[in-house]
Amino acid sequence: MITHVLTIKRFFFFFFFFFFFVVIIIINIIIIIIIIIIIIIIIISIIIIIVIIIITFSDINPPSNAGECFMT
Repeated sequence: MITHVLTIKRFFFFFFFFFFFVVIIIINIIIIIIIIIIIIIIIISIIIIIVIIIITFSDINPPSNAGECFMT
């Protein structure tokens, strides 16, 4: 009877440890995905800002190459 109780305790210990481990891994994966999405949004917004700056500083008719708008 004592060994039976010990095996049950051991089983629950391993079960909760495994569950805790899996939850930590899932939370880390979710945090990494959120960070990657934030980085992608920041990069896209920077690209959009650069394009808007180039369009506003260039003339009404677009220059033949991108370097000409900074030459004037």
